[in-house]
Amino acid sequence: MALLEEPLRERLTSFLIADPRYQLFGPQELPASQHVPTVAFLHRDRPPSEVVAHLHRADIACRHGHMYAMRLVEPTGIDPVEGVVRISAVHYNTLEE
Repeated sequence: MALLEEPLRERLTSFLIADPRYQLFGPQELPASQHVPTVAFLHRDRPPSEVVAHLHRADIACRHGHMYAMRLVEPTGIDPVEGVVRISAVHYNTLEE
């Protein structure tokens, strides 16, 4: 699975890191073998619900919220209702998507 999922995670995180409008959460310096293809981020100018609605219109499945991690979101000042945007790029996704 990792052979299929790692290129997807890498492309998504590379895009988010390169664009200053996004804040990516989670360690990026881990070896690929220790990553899962789930990515959490915020857009600096748009609420997560708006980002998710935009992605849904493009047929990209994602969610927003605290993802059952209230103790992690609250101390950072992130609105627990809006939370973060989360995308899971898994083996049945393609780079074209």
